[in-house]
Amino acid sequence: MRDRPSVGNGLGLFGKSPLGWGRVQAICDFVHRHIAFGYAHARPTKTAWEVFNEKKGVCRDYAHLAVAFCRCMNIPARYCTGYLGDIGVPPPYGPMDFAGWFEAYLGECGTRSTLATTCRGSGGC
Repeated sequence: MRDRPSVGNGLGLFGKSPLGWGRVQAICDFVHRHIAFGYAHARPTKTAWEVFNEKKGVCRDYAHLAVAFCRCMNIPARYCTGYLGDIGVPPPYGPMDFAGWFEAYLGECGTRSTLATTCRGSGGC
């Protein structure tokens, strides 16, 4: 059986990364490098463990895996879903679609939203 995302995996992958936002960014960078994006890889029952092993998915899979690793590293995180607008996106504008992202709570810094598919976040303190 392959390794599941776990505290042991998290410590091995992210234990030496900076605390706070630096660690969340390290998790996002890993997830971004580890998963190949493709709509054909989507299925509603996919778990973070399956995403980790299959190395492919859609935005919700990126977010689920990042949430799992954040929680393994004792960083409170939650999955979010909704529409992402086209503000700041150059034309031509494509059709709007649902997107999945996550938020990590960083104590005194508050909650930071992160789009794991692009490694972009709302920044840290």
